[in-house]
Amino acid sequence: MGSPLEIIGRQEEMKKLNELWEHTKEGKGSTILVSGEAGIGKTTLVKSFVERKREKQSLIFLSSTCLHYEHPRPYQPFTEITEELLQMEKDERSEMNLINSALPPVEKLRDVTPDTAKDNIYSTFFDVFQRNATSNRPLFIFIDDLHWADTSSLNLFHYLARNAHKIPILICGAFRPEDLDESHPLNEVLSRLKREKIVESLELDRLTKSDIDELAGDITNRNDEIYEITEGNPLFLKEILETLEERKEQGEVTLPESVKDVVMHRVADLSPSAEKVLKIGAVIGDEFGRRVLEDMIGDTDTFLDGIDELIRRKIIQEKKSQEEEVYEFDHSMIRQAVYEDLGEHSRQVRHREIGKNLEKSPQEDQDLVYDLSRHFHLGNLPKRCLKYSLQAGEKAADIYAHEDAVKFYGYALDSLEKLKDAEKVGFEKDKEDILESMGDIYDISGEFEKALEDYKKAVELIEEDKRRGSLHGKIAGVLREKAEYEESFEHAEKGLSLVNEDDVERCSLLEHKGWAFMSEGDYDEAIEVFEEEKDLAESMGEDEERAQALHDLGSVYLRKGDYDKAEKKLQNTIEIREDIEDLEHLSHSYNNIALLYADKGELERALEYHERSLDISEEIGDKHGIAASLNNTGRIYRDKGELDRALECFERSLDIDEEIGDLNGIALSLNNIAVIYRDRGELDRTIEYFERTLDIGEKIGNKNSVARSLNNIAEIYRDKGELDKSLEYFERALEIREDIGDKLGMISSLSGLTETFLEKGDIEEAEADAERAHQIAADMGAKGKEVLAHRVLGKVYTEQERWKKAEDEFKSGINISEDCGEKEALSETHYEYGLMWKSKGEEEKAKEHLEKALSMFKDMGMRVGVDKTEEALSEIKV
Repeated sequence: MGSPLEIIGRQEEMKKLNELWEHTKEGKGSTILVSGEAGIGKTTLVKSFVERKREKQSLIFLSSTCLHYEHPRPYQPFTEITEELLQMEKDERSEMNLINSALPPVEKLRDVTPDTAKDNIYSTFFDVFQRNATSNRPLFIFIDDLHWADTSSLNLFHYLARNAHKIPILICGAFRPEDLDESHPLNEVLSRLKREKIVESLELDRLTKSDIDELAGDITNRNDEIYEITEGNPLFLKEILETLEERKEQGEVTLPESVKDVVMHRVADLSPSAEKVLKIGAVIGDEFGRRVLEDMIGDTDTFLDGIDELIRRKIIQEKKSQEEEVYEFDHSMIRQAVYEDLGEHSRQVRHREIGKNLEKSPQEDQDLVYDLSRHFHLGNLPKRCLKYSLQAGEKAADIYAHEDAVKFYGYALDSLEKLKDAEKVGFEKDKEDILESMGDIYDISGEFEKALEDYKKAVELIEEDKRRGSLHGKIAGVLREKAEYEESFEHAEKGLSLVNEDDVERCSLLEHKGWAFMSEGDYDEAIEVFEEEKDLAESMGEDEERAQALHDLGSVYLRKGDYDKAEKKLQNTIEIREDIEDLEHLSHSYNNIALLYADKGELERALEYHERSLDISEEIGDKHGIAASLNNTGRIYRDKGELDRALECFERSLDIDEEIGDLNGIALSLNNIAVIYRDRGELDRTIEYFERTLDIGEKIGNKNSVARSLNNIAEIYRDKGELDKSLEYFERALEIREDIGDKLGMISSLSGLTETFLEKGDIEEAEADAERAHQIAADMGAKGKEVLAHRVLGKVYTEQERWKKAEDEFKSGINISEDCGEKEALSETHYEYGLMWKSKGEEEKAKEHLEKALSMFKDMGMRVGVDKTEEALSEIKV
């Protein structure tokens, strides 16, 4: 045969891999994705490249293949790779024990102590890679068959890709595009990687006729026919050429009609021992250990003979493992073809027997419940499947593998349907319990429509009034997140009608009812309901509920702009929660009072409370709380003009949100990151981030998030000079905010409309919107928004040459900004004030304010601000 298959026709791909590898050796890690149809040679290309490099230098190559056939194991490919690294370190898997040990469920975080809190799962993996990657011995990580990866592994892949530049590591993933439908989670990850420009791509094409001529050499003189039949698919070519070479025949070349037929040709004519091993191995999974396989075979000689023959025929290969001999198929398509060739009954029987055998395995295998659930599900043993699926669902949920948890709970539901009533005895969860658990997972991850669907199914099955009432409260909470306040109110009322006057669940339902009022701007109604919540909690002696009622009252007074009452209520909340050591909710109170101080302009005090909140969340392992505190802290740093520190907070928050699968949190973090890029003048990158937040907001039905994204996109279109598009987005944002009663948001949208109408020369519309924004801000007493309202109204008066009125507005804005310490708002107001003096012809005063603005913009690294201010100064002749 001619040149090695892996080299033929792949010179450009090899060159690209080599370029990335040279950067890796310099400490600049990167990520590359290799895509192509089944059999195109993705794995062969990567392994050939690695072998070449190994001949010249020291490197660590670690690979894993994502498992197929309903075989979910959260973080499976990375767990395998990290285990191998840790074995190399002779670390006795201390790090992996941390990863695999059960993390606390999000809904039970208040019970977590500092001793049980766990590190960030993603950073734990990254730390192991970082510890082993050096310029003298870089890491090459290869994840094959990403199209079969679970969502938790895909999100981890994205995290590692984002951080790869920090260490000498080349991360490579391979997948088949034809296996990705529209809803496949890999599509979203691919979109993220491309938007963030943190991935390179190699798309492998089929081989050409000249490639086949070079490859086939003088084996046969029928290369034209080979090319016509195979259409350049390397797997087909390899199988045909190897067969021809073995037989030394020049007869007629024939090719099976499908990939499956090609693969089955390879496994034809096996001995009975090898065939038996092959079929059982295919049912076990993409990889299989010696103990279970040998037990299933029942005879050591038969097992060894079969294994040896399959390895010799290159159907399977031995895989490194620190515990026992493990084997994997030479190509995933071999296992798939063998498995599908088995009859349904044959597969089912083997799954049952494998599951029963696995039950005898040592319980130290922490992933065992995943395999037991799968085998008993596919083996149609519902009672056993129910037992292990419930355990697997809980375990997956504990480590934020939401998609896997739902899959296992789905197995449990399917099993329940098949069991008779007598067979269900002894199980803690009924159908409604499982549906509620699935709803909780979707709620936590921000998939609100799915959460509502499962909660509503569960409530129809529950007979006990008290529990039905409590579940109506969960439904009301999800609807509140979606800004569907009227329906949220209805479910809160339904719940209240089902629980007794002295049931503690009543407090939570009153909370949801009050928030429905508050979110629509009915503050007085909300206060009345929250007071009822507080009185009820006090009458029952429930300190935790009383603190929540005070927290709710503080929140509504904060929305009203009544800062004195808000501060008093929130400080009372803090006192109670500190006294009863309710750390999770104390963290929330610190965050809220920090927001109050930020609105009042006391930024240092606000920062102090956000940092307290962050400390508590980190102490107890509350990842939602950590992400929220980081976002809030980042916003304060931005207001202070410290953009680098703000961006660091937002990116840390995004990492955590993606780890725990919180779509709501992801949208918020992306939004905040985009704002920083806007400040720096990277407008194209900014709009990409904002559009992604819009996509997420629309997906989960969060109207607040959608309105925020629309408003931000509108601002970017205005900065780019696309004014009609800007108006369209501002008006859509305003319409949503008016609908849901978000007055603070309305001020932002109205101010944006003002500035866009000014640029279009429509002064009358601009003045109407500016005055409306000013009135709302004044009524609320929200100083941060008052600065914005003063500034845009000052711009309107400048256009109208009403100089005294304009001056008064800008002075008011500057005074409030200085009192608040909001450097970003202050710099913008000085800039607009300078333009006012420039328009009036008083260039000395214009220069004074523009230079102040320029100095602040430079200090904050706000490129857009610097550019526009320097341009304005260049036009002044003084």
